[in-house]
Amino acid sequence: MIFLFREDFNSLLSSIPNNWKKHVKDKTHPPHSEGNIMHSLSVQGKLIPLSELKCKDAYWILINSCKEITLCIQKWSEIFEVEIPVSDYKKIFNLPFQCCTQTNAQSLQLKILHRIIVHNKSLFNMKLIPSPNCNTDNCNEIDTIHHRYFQCKSIQIFWKDLIYWWQQHIENVNHLTMQDVIFGIYKVKNVPLNYCILLGKCFIHLIHSKSPGKQIEFIAFKNFLRNKLHAKENYLCSKNQMLIFYELWQPILVNL
Repeated sequence: MIFLFREDFNSLLSSIPNNWKKHVKDKTHPPHSEGNIMHSLSVQGKLIPLSELKCKDAYWILINSCKEITLCIQKWSEIFEVEIPVSDYKKIFNLPFQCCTQTNAQSLQLKILHRIIVHNKSLFNMKLIPSPNCNTDNCNEIDTIHHRYFQCKSIQIFWKDLIYWWQQHIENVNHLTMQDVIFGIYKVKNVPLNYCILLGKCFIHLIHSKSPGKQIEFIAFKNFLRNKLHAKENYLCSKNQMLIFYELWQPILVNL
C-alpha cells in the first residue's frame, strides 16, 4: 500500500491538466466507451484483437495518444516567456538520466520539471504554513520553484561561486541562466557540468528540508560533491570502468 503525505497528494492534483479534471467532474467519457464496443485496436500501425492485447501494446496506445501539451510545459513557457519546442522538452526530461545514475537526484529533477516539488507557496496554498515567503534571512520574496532554486539572492551567489570555480579549474563556460539551472544545459552535451548542476539542486533541497533558512554555501557543497564522486569512483571501479571515471570525473575530484 502506498501512502502519500497531504502536500504530496495536493502537488500531484495540481499537476493534472484542468480539462482532465473537468472530464472527471462532469463524468464525460471518450468515444467508444459506451454502447460502441471495439473488438480490436490499432497498435504501431497494426490491428490487434483485444483478446491478444499485451501490456506493451497498451503502453504504446497510451504513449501515442498523448498529444496534449502538459500543464507543467505550459507553465514553464509562461515563466520563461518563451515557447520551447516539444523536441527540446524530450531532451530536457531525458537529461537527468544521461548525466546521473542516482535515483533520488533523477526523481528530484522530474519533480521540479513536473512542478510537483514542495515549496513554501504550495504549502501556504494548502494551509500548512502561515507564510509563502522564502525562509532565507532578509528575503521577503515568495518562495516558488524558480525562486528556491535560482532567483533567491543567496542561491544566485551559490551558482556564481560554482561557475567561477568551474572556470578556474575545469573549463571556461558562460554564466548560468535560470533555464540552465531549472532544465539543465540540454542544447550542448556537457555531462560533468549537468551532473554538478543537478547535485547543486539536490544540495539546495537537502538544506531546505533539514535546516530551513540556513545559508546555502558553496564550500559545504564541495564536500557534498566530493562524497558523491568518491561513491561514483568506487562503483565504476567495481565495474572495471575506471577509464570513464578518469575522463569525466577525476578532473573535478582533484580540484575539490
